[in-house]
Amino acid sequence: MQQVKLLQGLFQPASYYDKQLQTEKSPAFLWKLLAIIGVSTLLSVIASYLGLGTEEIMKSMDKVPPNKLEAAKLYYGIGSTLSGLLFPLFMMLFFATFFWLCTNEESFKGLFTLQFYPITILVIEKLFNLPFYYFTGAKIELSPFAFGPIAQQLTDNSFLILLLSHVSIFLIWAATLQVIALKKATTTRSNAFLITVVIVVHILYIFIATGATILIREIGIVL
Repeated sequence: MQQVKLLQGLFQPASYYDKQLQTEKSPAFLWKLLAIIGVSTLLSVIASYLGLGTEEIMKSMDKVPPNKLEAAKLYYGIGSTLSGLLFPLFMMLFFATFFWLCTNEESFKGLFTLQFYPITILVIEKLFNLPFYYFTGAKIELSPFAFGPIAQQLTDNSFLILLLSHVSIFLIWAATLQVIALKKATTTRSNAFLITVVIVVHILYIFIATGATILIREIGIVL
């Protein structure tokens, strides 16, 4: 038996993952996972309530009836809430599945449990970004924790700017924890192989996230 200790898993991963991988059960894991899902959902609800991300909708406020505008904002809020609800679970399944397929040494359940810590970091990133977006009115490309602002100074390519805006210090932190976890979970794979796997999977995630953002912006909400 081994409890899922959040702070130790985040800041002392090397020593903690050894214990975690040697145990059969994590009795508090489900409750802490539900807590992270709850926090992610709450942040999405707050962001929707504050109108964050509704810039494209509000551009049409002078062109459509008020009832259609409010309906569009409601649909966006529902979608944002569902996104916050599913984000932690989807991300844990996404990374655990690819790591399991690439390493084929640790059980899927063990790798899924270890994703709790990196995903917690990504939820913390949402928490830090929320007040910044609200008080500055900035879009996702301008997060101070990511490389979007730097890319914006170097190029006018909107796709590249959006792509690099998904590369943040929090994502690098999460990837570092995943490398440490995989090193503890596998015995025959080299460090170079594990680092390559983590980098490739994160690149795939960044492109998927960028594509999803572009798709949402292109489709918009029919008013």
